[in-house]
Amino acid sequence: MEGPWKGLLFHLKEIDALPEIPILYQDDFLAVANKPAGLLTQALGVPGVKEANLEAALSLQLGYPVWVAHRLDRATSGLVLISKAQEHLPPLQGLFQKRQVQKEYRAVV
Repeated sequence: MEGPWKGLLFHLKEIDALPEIPILYQDDFLAVANKPAGLLTQALGVPGVKEANLEAALSLQLGYPVWVAHRLDRATSGLVLISKAQEHLPPLQGLFQKRQVQKEYRAVV
């Protein structure tokens, strides 16, 4: 695998086994993806621990690196805002930090 993002992609066998991640919206700057339950949003950041995650799976699926603007718990499914350029990530994260994004949660029991 080549490209500047190859370092993001580990456990390709595990990621390749994932179904395609649905992308509900995208433009030149961002995307909104539907994260399935059971999938990490980002890598754990623990040395030696590598699991499939949404950020790496979408980078592989789209063919270029992407960055998640916020996280959902592993057990939670739902919409995740994705930055298509690293320089656009801080403003998107700021929307969540300033609570300018309306969130809605629904529980299925």
